[in-house]
Amino acid sequence: MAASRANGGPITLADFKQSGPTSNRRSESRVARERNITIMPTGGEKDWKFKIVNMVDCSPHGVGILTDKPMKRGEEFLAKVKIQRVTMVIYRVMHCTQQKDGTYKVGAKLVESVGTPMEILQALIDGGE
Repeated sequence: MAASRANGGPITLADFKQSGPTSNRRSESRVARERNITIMPTGGEKDWKFKIVNMVDCSPHGVGILTDKPMKRGEEFLAKVKIQRVTMVIYRVMHCTQQKDGTYKVGAKLVESVGTPMEILQALIDGGE
């Protein structure tokens, strides 16, 4: 495992390559992939801070993570994702279940990506905030 993966590096396209799908209860197959990723929970906490969590599976429209704190359904978090460059995407918590070891398994759905520099520039030119 590469150093960036072990230390919470961004999700890459390689994480979506099949290494065996997980449960088929979802609307699309997830790929089992254990590695650390960096997220920033945006709900419930006073100080938004990046933290490293363990990703357990992923799909084009969702991600499963293990975290030390519970997250409520509907809460959102940012995740670092690298496509051609590092960008941020927003996921919305769909479920959160406490595990036997005290961690919480969170299933989240992709909401949207934070705009690219060109989109932000265009929004500024057009008067968007």
